[in-house]
Amino acid sequence: MAFLLFPLLKLHFINRNNKSVFLQIWSIRRYFCLVKRKKYLLEKIEVTGYAAEGKSLARQDGKVIFIEGAVPGDVVDVFVSTNKKDYGEGRATHFHKYSTERTEPFCQHFGICGGCKWQMLPYQKQLEYKQQEVAQNFRRIGKVELPEMMSIVGADNSIHYRNKLEFTFSNKRYLTAEEIKTLPPPAQGHKKGIENEDSLLDTAQENDSKKITDANGGGALGFHVPRIFDKIIEIQECFLMDDVNNKIRNSIRSFALENNYSYYDIKQHTGWLRNIIIRFCHTGELMVNICLGYEDEPATNPEEVDMPEALIKLLIVCGPTGLPAASTDQILNTAFSPGA
Repeated sequence: MAFLLFPLLKLHFINRNNKSVFLQIWSIRRYFCLVKRKKYLLEKIEVTGYAAEGKSLARQDGKVIFIEGAVPGDVVDVFVSTNKKDYGEGRATHFHKYSTERTEPFCQHFGICGGCKWQMLPYQKQLEYKQQEVAQNFRRIGKVELPEMMSIVGADNSIHYRNKLEFTFSNKRYLTAEEIKTLPPPAQGHKKGIENEDSLLDTAQENDSKKITDANGGGALGFHVPRIFDKIIEIQECFLMDDVNNKIRNSIRSFALENNYSYYDIKQHTGWLRNIIIRFCHTGELMVNICLGYEDEPATNPEEVDMPEALIKLLIVCGPTGLPAASTDQILNTAFSPGA
């Protein structure tokens, strides 16, 4: 650090001998040398506690490290991507020892989509850590003294408990770590080193997304990647809702790919298929909304999709899953009536 003197105030007055005198007041300003906080790797860190938003925590040299993908009791290597004075944030990259509290996740997409962050813990343990978070928020943040808390009453079913889900189409598919390993090495000019890991992954994601888009005009239908707005995780099976959501989503995806219907590009604002919203009630009633990017103008390119005809075909695809049958005229009148 460095200390520099800067003039703050300069006063001019006349003394007893009629001579001009200047009185200068100086200010001390402290300048700190800005040091770039690089990303780094911590090895064999024992995870000791639970943190909010599905993260766990460990302590290293007096600093708290928030870790994604680990649970209390794990011993892991942590890639620290955010390094502040009092805390850091990172993700587990290698496990030296697994916690005895762990259980086997049942979803093939666990650890990628971010929808069920604690599926590797038994449901009862999840409830305990959630209750701990609530109590800490009252005591540490709210400064409220609490009486003895009763245990959380868990749900009867830990799967198929939601009645509404929304899925997004994107012409850019998110790649898993296993898929990235199969890609060719990056072009020359990329520096090697752990500090560049994120940039290399981004480059790989972008290059593969372009290949998918060029290949079939498709991409992915599923959930958004956490903290990435333009890439979608391809979801084959989701346990948040009754299996009807899997039948509808996978049927529409297969039909769209077979007919070369384009997926929406959120950056370029091009493409046709945007979102699917599915609501399935305990009464057996089913609602499916298909959101499209469509300009109400006559097609000039003979290869462009005819929207009314394509819409009818998509609705017919949903028919076997429980949608009521409708005639062509009914579908068109509903889809293109004023205010629809």
